Amino acid sequence: MRTKQLRATIADIDFVLNAEGCSFADAPLKGFATEAGSAAGDDRVDVTVRLAENSPAPEIRDVRFSAKKDAFEDNCRTEWYLCSPTSADWEEEIIQYCGEEQNIKWASLRYSRNRAELTICHIKDTQGVVSPFTFPLLNIYLSRMMQFRGGFMIHSSVVEDKDGKGLLFTAVSGTGKSTIAHIFEGEGATIVNDDMVVVRPGADGGARAYAIPMRAYAQRPRSVALGGLFFISQSPKNWIERKKGATVVARVMSNSISQPFDAANALRLIGNISGCCLGIPAFTLGFKPDAEVVGVVRNALKGA
Repeated sequence: MRTKQLRATIADIDFVLNAEGCSFADAPLKGFATEAGSAAGDDRVDVTVRLAENSPAPEIRDVRFSAKKDAFEDNCRTEWYLCSPTSADWEEEIIQYCGEEQNIKWASLRYSRNRAELTICHIKDTQGVVSPFTFPLLNIYLSRMMQFRGGFMIHSSVVEDKDGKGLLFTAVSGTGKSTIAHIFEGEGATIVNDDMVVVRPGADGGARAYAIPMRAYAQRPRSVALGGLFFISQSPKNWIERKKGATVVARVMSNSISQPFDAANALRLIGNISGCCLGIPAFTLGFKPDAEVVGVVRNALKGA
């Protein structure tokens, strides 16, 4: 499907994307598309998307953070740079290089709190079709926007258990986040997302976890109020231990998606995590991959 305008609601933020001189391939945001934006004001973001053909990349200067991956998900090379503001109108600029596997020569995203300009230069001709946003621009942008809206993004799996409570499991890659999510699914829970979520303050004073668009698979726009946080590890037996205070904030921050390249951003992130998480029961959890862990978690929450 090709379109000149695309509306998508992600984590209760209404994105209104307009294509200038190009059209959209909307597959990455298809599940989040809305007929009309439901949010307004602070939770609406207007995005202009342009195609630059055979254009040199913008000059890279005043770099505040950079990252490089020689072996990425699809064995493609990815580099990106987070630069300081180019003018008083913009919060930041991201410049990204991908490679042939993603057909991106470079992409530039200038953004502020409520608007953005995305320019993409492809390696091969796409007949004027662009895919907003190219990975990992959307994730970087969402993580920055959450900082200004009291939330954060975290590498984790989240399920909605049978009682309606949202359970967030976080750890480094390869520890078993997807595994434990699917174990809970087998015991009656619903998977919200098994890789990455946005956490924002909830209307009732708690915190809510939101699924986001995923590059590797189709994702539905689910969300759930969080009722438990779990810092997981693999273990020959199941065990669980309650955690509180600064330990919780530090463990959540260690797996959050952020670029705390200066004190102000780091302090804002710490404040957001504290505001969202300190009222939620939190545990370290060692687990073996069988259904027994479900009872361990549910019993711990009953006693919390």
